[in-house]
Formats: sequence, structure tokens, C-alpha cells
Amino acid sequence: MSGNKKNMQPFIDFISQYTQVTEEEMNAFSKMAHYSSHKKNEVLQKQGEISRWVGFVVKGGVRSFYWDENDEEHTVNFSFENSPLIVIKSFFQQEPTPVSVVTLEPTELIYTGRTEFVAFLEAYPKYEGVIRKIMSQYMTVGNEHTRLLRINSARERYEEFCKIRPEVIQRVPLKHIASYLDVALETLSRVRAGKL
Repeated sequence: MSGNKKNMQPFIDFISQYTQVTEEEMNAFSKMAHYSSHKKNEVLQKQGEISRWVGFVVKGGVRSFYWDENDEEHTVNFSFENSPLIVIKSFFQQEPTPVSVVTLEPTELIYTGRTEFVAFLEAYPKYEGVIRKIMSQYMTVGNEHTRLLRINSARERYEEFCKIRPEVIQRVPLKHIASYLDVALETLSRVRAGKL
């Protein structure tokens, strides 16, 4: 379904943090926007596929994770309302994605395909700079995750995570938080219970 200005507002508000959006650009966004609704635990992207869309979370939340060679699951990120949703390297370089993306709760997305996205950037090249700014923020989130994993104590790791991502604690099952922090679920349960 094509977009309209009312439905686009959360996305326009997000982009407006980085640049002034003109009426013409807003109309262009609306023309290339599609909407989708997803149930809890719905797979949006599978590890090993090539990412052909870029999205924005209007409502709900998603988790990005990968399976290693020992079939162990590792969570790498959580995304909630008003945040972009993209597997950067796979989308831009059209190579297999290293992660799967699955909904944590009922979720609504605005998304567009790669062809439409590239055509928009060619028409409005100023948004290449906007993309770079957003990508640098993505890198910051990745760096925070790396920094968390360097903390030796499970309790300190969890406490630091609570400070920087408090919304996750309220909305995400403990097993996924344990996976993100690379801590055994039993250990994290003891930490939360004040026993460790």
C-alpha cells in the first residue's frame, strides 16, 4: 500500500532530526513507502539472505541475531518504535546478511525496496549525508555492545545495560537479554534476583 502524509509522520519526524524535509521530498517519501503489519515472532529477514529492503519501525519491536557454527544463538541488537531497520552491508553491497531479524511483539513497519531507495537518493543526493549520519549512530550502538561484552562481571554487565537501554528490560524476554549480554540465562536470572 502506498504511503500518505499522516502515516509517514513518525518517519518524517525522525528524518527531520537530520535535515529539513521539503514538501517535494515528503511527497517523494510517501510515493515510495509501503506498510506492513507483523505478528509476534515473525521472521522479517533470514540469515544468509540478501537484504532487498530498508525499513522504519512505526510500532512494536524487533530483534537481530545470528546462529554460529555450533548452532548457538547470539542476539546483536533490539530496535523499537521510531528507529530505522536495515542490515547495512547486505542492503548496500547486496551480499548475504549475517543476521536474522524477527519481531518481538506485534510490529508495524514503513519500508521501501532497494530500487526505489536508490532512485530516491539519485533524485535527492543530500540524503546520502543523512544516511551516513544514521549509519554512524548504528556504529555507536554496535560499539556499545562490544564495550558491554568487555565487562567481566555478569552483574555489572547487566547493570550497565539497564542504564543505556532501559526500554529493553521492560519489553524483551530475559533469554534474549542473556543472549545479547553473552551471559547464561541461569546466571542472569540469579543476577536479577539479587543472588549474584
